[in-house]
Amino acid sequence: MSPERLDRRTVCNIINETTKAIWDVLQPSYLKAPESSDEWEKIANEFENELNFPNCIGTIVGKHVWIEASVSSGSAYYNYKNYHSMVLLAICDAKYCFTLVDIGSYGRDNDASIFNESKMGKAFKYNLFKLPKN
Repeated sequence: MSPERLDRRTVCNIINETTKAIWDVLQPSYLKAPESSDEWEKIANEFENELNFPNCIGTIVGKHVWIEASVSSGSAYYNYKNYHSMVLLAICDAKYCFTLVDIGSYGRDNDASIFNESKMGKAFKYNLFKLPKN
């Protein structure tokens, strides 16, 4: 079957399955969240020693990623910058490497609400990341 004859739904399914497979294989090696108090302490020490920024375990930023929204998406993806987007919310360590990400929130949502509703936000709220006491 030639690519011109593939149904849009089929293409979407192929893309979703492929990106999930890539994520499942690469995420454990390249985006491994700190799992212990010692790992968080190491990140905090790097911020203090390399950047002179004490008591910090990460920098966080929300980035709107432009998308071509479907006609039926309504205003969910339409952001305050007047275009359709999904939001990438990311936390990086002192060496500018991602430690945690949340991908795919609606463009209309603000960073704070995305963080509060994300798995990572809830994990911080309930101290599931085993942060250091000091």
